[in-house]
Amino acid sequence: GKVGSIYLRYLTENSNVSGDENVAELIIPGIRYYQRSYDDPLNPEKGYQFRLELRGSYDGPVSNVTLGQAIAAGSFMWPLSPRLILHPRIEAATTIKDNPLSEVPPSMRFFVGGDHSVRGYAYKSRGPEDSSGDVVGGDSLLVGSLEVEYVLNDDWGLAVFYDIGSAFDASHDMDFIEGAGIGVRRYTPVGPVKLDLATRVNDSNRGIRLHFSMGFDL
Repeated sequence: GKVGSIYLRYLTENSNVSGDENVAELIIPGIRYYQRSYDDPLNPEKGYQFRLELRGSYDGPVSNVTLGQAIAAGSFMWPLSPRLILHPRIEAATTIKDNPLSEVPPSMRFFVGGDHSVRGYAYKSRGPEDSSGDVVGGDSLLVGSLEVEYVLNDDWGLAVFYDIGSAFDASHDMDFIEGAGIGVRRYTPVGPVKLDLATRVNDSNRGIRLHFSMGFDL
């Protein structure tokens, strides 16, 4: 199906990131477009979905930050054989702003790590850092994933995957993190239940992280 929407959002956010206290107040108009097409709405084996969002705020009588953001994401499923499915995913975002990043509310900054980002890392745990090494987030994002799923039967499947991503400031170099691992899929009437074991790639602190999620999400 196809869904388009226009919205107006009010955001007020008090934050303290790495010692920078900030009170942000924004009126955010935006537009979203979403399209999805799968052979099965809950446990698909073939199809695609993508979304596009444009949003912004202007420093004026109510808002105290001027910025514009574009976010795009796509996810695809291609059967390589009756039991083998290729599942690539990509997401990209960027921010155009007049204010310093420290004045942008953290909820509108970009981070990487987590179940639907780069597995092997904690949720939103990586991104640009300040001089003390604290993660403060970035104004841009690029994440990609490649997963191959093997369908054992109507109830179970196995997967191997590789994720890569970076949250960064557009004026600086991108610093990518990578994760890879294996997973188990349990197909249910409400969608797949996913259990993944992931490790960091090219990271001195390898370790193994367990990720759990439900449903097929963009």
